Amino acid sequence: LGVESIDVLLVHFPAARELDLGGEAEDTAAPWPFFAGGVAEAWRNMLQLRADGVCRHVGVSNFYAQHLAELRRHFAAAEDQPALNQLYVDAAHHEEEFVRAMQQSGVQVMAYRPLAFAGVLPMVEGLGAEVEAAVREEGHESLQSGVLAWLAARGVCSVWRSSCPEHVQANAKAAAGGGRGVDLERWAKFDGNEMVDMFGGADEFAALFKRMAPPADQ
Repeated sequence: LGVESIDVLLVHFPAARELDLGGEAEDTAAPWPFFAGGVAEAWRNMLQLRADGVCRHVGVSNFYAQHLAELRRHFAAAEDQPALNQLYVDAAHHEEEFVRAMQQSGVQVMAYRPLAFAGVLPMVEGLGAEVEAAVREEGHESLQSGVLAWLAARGVCSVWRSSCPEHVQANAKAAAGGGRGVDLERWAKFDGNEMVDMFGGADEFAALFKRMAPPADQ
């Protein structure tokens, strides 16, 4: 990588590395027993990498409440907790309670793919007009920069990409702006719109990881 140390190293997802993220997000692709049986060793290795100076921080990705509870069953000490959890969060999928719980416990939340389905929002009758009005009245340069500013207002950092230099500049400005001028109550109304999912505006693998759970008798 050409660097002396990695800032943060993440466990990519709570499933086997052979999982095909380009395939079907079927429940059998991410069985709970595999995760529960391997998370302790995996996290012990992550902590060792941090201790060895390979990285400054260690975190997780796609870990929901049940995953973190299982990890903490093996590692209860505060210094052994993930520094960051990278989740699928966007304008129609807020994970409000979970994000708040992680922030209160000292875990930084990072949103991945926050702009991937932004183009779906204007397609939904009613919602599209409301989102566009929020973007316009709050003074954002685009829907995309509005989403990033909203995340910043929630204290959520984000990872995104663009091949357009102008978009990169506008998005970086919005992400670094601290969410000034964002009306969080207004954006909260955009959460959980089922029509967005019906139009394909959701990450199916994030939903798969969220569905993972231990057996009912466990």
